[in-house]
Amino acid sequence: MKYLSPPVVIVLLSVMVWSPIAKPSTDNSMPAGFIRDEAAQMLQLSAELDGFGVDGAVAADTSEWEQVAAGVVSNTIDNSNCGFGPFKNCWKLWRHRSENTYAVVIRGTIYDRDSIDEDLLANTLLAERVVIPAGQSHTISFRLASTSFRQLETKDWPTPEVHAGFAYGLAAILFDRTYGLLKTLQTLPSGSRMFITGHSQGAAVATLLHSFLHYACADDSSGQFEASDSQNFADCPRFGLEQKNLSIKSYVFAQPKPGNWRYAMDLSGSIGNKGLFYTINNYDDPVVQVPLARQLLTDSLTTQEAVSIDRHRFLTLLMLGTAEFRRHISRTLNERILDDRFYRDYGKGAYADQIDTQFADGNGRKGRGRGGTSLNYTPAGNIIAVRAGPDDNDPRNEATRLRDFLWEHHMWRYQELSKYWP
Repeated sequence: MKYLSPPVVIVLLSVMVWSPIAKPSTDNSMPAGFIRDEAAQMLQLSAELDGFGVDGAVAADTSEWEQVAAGVVSNTIDNSNCGFGPFKNCWKLWRHRSENTYAVVIRGTIYDRDSIDEDLLANTLLAERVVIPAGQSHTISFRLASTSFRQLETKDWPTPEVHAGFAYGLAAILFDRTYGLLKTLQTLPSGSRMFITGHSQGAAVATLLHSFLHYACADDSSGQFEASDSQNFADCPRFGLEQKNLSIKSYVFAQPKPGNWRYAMDLSGSIGNKGLFYTINNYDDPVVQVPLARQLLTDSLTTQEAVSIDRHRFLTLLMLGTAEFRRHISRTLNERILDDRFYRDYGKGAYADQIDTQFADGNGRKGRGRGGTSLNYTPAGNIIAVRAGPDDNDPRNEATRLRDFLWEHHMWRYQELSKYWP
């Protein structure tokens, strides 16, 4: 019998000690980082729902995907007519033809008053608890950002806050009794990969959707946070996604600002830092610059600064008073939005009755989520910036380009500028 030499034994022991960290080949986690092919496929799926925005554009290439579900009123060729809910939102779910991979696509703004109103409702809501009515006697609350910073900071500001119109649009997409996305996601096979994408308004709502899924324990990374931060993941059982262990990655295009800087930091800390969220914005696109931001001193304070300012009583009272005044206005606007979009009867009953009460966690007709104090809007996600060069403006399109205010915003333009992706 032959014996192994001491050096060989040492090598084998080293392998035995370190080998447990290796994942088995069945690991289905999304590869981290910006991958051009992934982004290109998400651009095509977004364009299929949004359109390329210019006459004569070639149809979007979705040959590698098949549509498996959709939140549409009528599955017509014209996707601008498929919306539902108070803001005419629309979504589609696709499955890759050769992989256990899905893609959720959220449509952007259409030329419809309700859809445009969603963009204009630029009041802010606290991302830690968005509340909507469900029926006439229940409410649903859901989380889009962590409150763990409250354990370190004694002040109620700055807080993660999100755009009210986009948050309520997301609520309709998730919880609509007939067209809701959440019940569809509950049917996905556990361990699936899933992309989230969207253009324009769809990009902002898709951003909030990724945050929702993280705090609903749907993604395969939330478990490590859940163990040490149970407060922020306490509602997971209510949404029925805890066992899905989805590997989620987002590519969004032409993103309007979905929330304030604290929300953007929360998204980066929980998702973006892992290389799982990318925002592709065109430098010359006017839509990525809205909503316009207004920064108050309370938006900027760190714990250290807040403690220092506490010693100056007058300054502290002034800032608290300003923040409370802004919150009062925000709360009033928020209640008007709910009254107009969820409670008002437009002849078909109030939309609140169309919200699925199986996800409810509160009673009472009036859902009163707290209004925010911040208007310090900022882009969210890992930004991939593109910009047209002098050779990218075809003289044949010059007349149209000068006439079309949103020329740099269309998906056709984003596809043209994809050559500048890393």
